Amino acid sequence: MNIHTIMNMNRASSCGVVYRFLWIWLACILTLQGQGVQFDDSFNASPSSPLTAMAIQPDGEIVVGGSFTSMNGVTRRRITRLLPDGSLDLGFFAEANNTVNAIAIQPDGKILLGGDFTTVNGVPRSRLARLHADGRLDDSFVADAGSTLQCIAIQPDGGILVGGSFTSLAGQPRNRIARLHPDGSLDATFNPGVSSGVVYTLAVQADGKILLGGAFTNAGGSSRQRIARLHADGTVDATFDPGANSAVRVMALDAQGHPLVSGPFTNIGGTSSPYLARLLNDPATSALTVGGTAEITWTRGGSAPEIGHVTFDVWDGTAWVSAGSAARIPGGWQATGLSLPATSWPLLTSLPTDRRGPLDTNGPLNLPNILAYAMGIDPYAAIAADMPAIVTISEDADRVTLRFRRSVVSSDASLSIWVSPDLSEDSWIPAVWHTQAIVEAAEDWEIIEAEIDTAGPEKSFFRMKVDWIDP
Repeated sequence: MNIHTIMNMNRASSCGVVYRFLWIWLACILTLQGQGVQFDDSFNASPSSPLTAMAIQPDGEIVVGGSFTSMNGVTRRRITRLLPDGSLDLGFFAEANNTVNAIAIQPDGKILLGGDFTTVNGVPRSRLARLHADGRLDDSFVADAGSTLQCIAIQPDGGILVGGSFTSLAGQPRNRIARLHPDGSLDATFNPGVSSGVVYTLAVQADGKILLGGAFTNAGGSSRQRIARLHADGTVDATFDPGANSAVRVMALDAQGHPLVSGPFTNIGGTSSPYLARLLNDPATSALTVGGTAEITWTRGGSAPEIGHVTFDVWDGTAWVSAGSAARIPGGWQATGLSLPATSWPLLTSLPTDRRGPLDTNGPLNLPNILAYAMGIDPYAAIAADMPAIVTISEDADRVTLRFRRSVVSSDASLSIWVSPDLSEDSWIPAVWHTQAIVEAAEDWEIIEAEIDTAGPEKSFFRMKVDWIDP
């Protein structure tokens, strides 16, 4: 199953990556490794001056902001939207009278802008505004900031976090960080305050915690050197205090929840790391479950990065088929009203080379395929929690550590991990195992942890193969 996720991409908001998790044949992951960088000459966009903000919509269109006054030779003042190929979206028109520093896309498609402007589309709006999806100003949203706004991040409940150098927002005192309700009214319960300087960047974790970076030395009443983390209620997280010797200008969370930070600093967390660093963090958690034939749920927690849009694809045995967009639920995302295979496992039947005999006579337990048998799963009465968990826990770019669950009664089935760069059937090769150990055991289950080669940075897809051994 594919999970496609979209996060805002601008220097001021919480992220800078679009990533994909892939589940193949009940047990598979995509390690988030680079595929090499090449210039895409099919993308043609020419602003008259540098961009300072961008965000990608679920449909692939790109909202951009900055100080430019034209795009692709056409007058566009500081805000516009591009089609995926870089051409101008002629159906979108908006303009601001000064620089746009931050853009965020809400789940309903509305577009939040922050910056130095005082008018948007000719209407007074001081440094914060919201547009409809077609570029029209949202007249219902008025939350003027007293000074420059640098960053915007949207929380799972729709709350809008903003940071900058302002000392007032929506007519109320707020020092450099604040939270608005979705309608633009100020959240009176959230007021951590940053005593001086500026908040340049924000990142939201799936557990609701908020990372902020900037040029401050105090956040929420506690000494914090240019980087801090808050609880969802705005109180300072005492367990997170790396400290940097100069400003943190850009921050993003990777898929494992590690903060990537950049700025003019040369030391962070007591370690020399000029201008760029990755920090350790609490664990990121993620689980994919299938409920019957009509529901897929993706739960996320811990330090996992907050995301704004999710769609699911299901493998039908020959191709990936869209299962549609997921809706936000507490703690994750869920798609309902689906028509998944009756076994409750969307990818269960896609084992043409890894099964033995007819589908209804595999193994002494008479289960439909060997993979289900080795994992101790009865696909006719599947329980979502029984799906084998496979996670990436290695930090080494050349190796990945997999942890999976299997039945202790399947001693006559041999498991192996295969790797592929592109999912084509003839590209799969056996992965090289370095270590394998049982790390947890129960009466019916055992948890196996294995470290394997990724076969180079382009070998990113993994599947589990089960080889039958006759008794």
